[in-house]
Amino acid sequence: MDEESMQTNDAPETEQCIIEQENCQINDVPVESEVSGGTLYEYPSLFTSKTLLELCNSSWSRSANAKQEVQPYLRGCKWSPDGTCCLTVVNNDGVHLTEVPRDLYTGTVSPNRTIDVLDSTIHVKEGGLVYDFCWYPAMNSCIPESCCWLTTRQNAPVQMWDAFDGSLRCSYRGFNAVDEMEPALSVTFNADGTRIIAGYKKVLRTFDVNRPGRDFAEHKINSPASCFANDNNLLAVGSWNTTVTLYNMSEMGTYKSIGKMHGHSVNTKAVKAEGMMFN
Repeated sequence: MDEESMQTNDAPETEQCIIEQENCQINDVPVESEVSGGTLYEYPSLFTSKTLLELCNSSWSRSANAKQEVQPYLRGCKWSPDGTCCLTVVNNDGVHLTEVPRDLYTGTVSPNRTIDVLDSTIHVKEGGLVYDFCWYPAMNSCIPESCCWLTTRQNAPVQMWDAFDGSLRCSYRGFNAVDEMEPALSVTFNADGTRIIAGYKKVLRTFDVNRPGRDFAEHKINSPASCFANDNNLLAVGSWNTTVTLYNMSEMGTYKSIGKMHGHSVNTKAVKAEGMMFN
């Protein structure tokens, strides 16, 4: 095939690509064209109508007292409900709080904007492995008493931390039948932030936010509660045994099972409730 015929045959495909880009349509099937010596696959370009810009980043180095084989990787990060800061858990380095640059509040970003390096404004050096963490759902930076988060970690109770100075506000302790304190595997607030639901290997324990300590209501479950997701009075409990159980939370510590689904092992990143749909 000579060069002139190749240009003639390629023209309709080129025009079609331009039309598809103008209509913001992306064809997932690669375009196949014949060239001398083989077949050339031309994949469509992604994000033709939008541009992804890196705005800021953070990184953590290994602690001086950490073992050489311990890596400071992120175990999770969560935006605050008011969108002003981000809470991250770093392996073997506790919890870090970083604030969003103020110029991003305007909603307009220049492509030539300098990438910010975010330093931790708050650093809580947790002693053990952090199992789970969550923000107070009504957190608002303009209301200091609402700025807090919960953590549950190895060999420790559920703890509430202040987001302004990193101090420990209070603890919520779950005890078993032989009066031994148990660490929760997962933790979350209910929708209005008045209750704390903590998941354990065999029970769900519900604490009143205004009554820290060891006062709780208990509900027995058949499998470990590895993660939570809630929407109004609907609570989804994911487990390592490949199940997701739905509960209706009507009263303090009263849970009515309304369904169960089976699948693969579910962890804290794999279940989310949005009304009556799950991801």
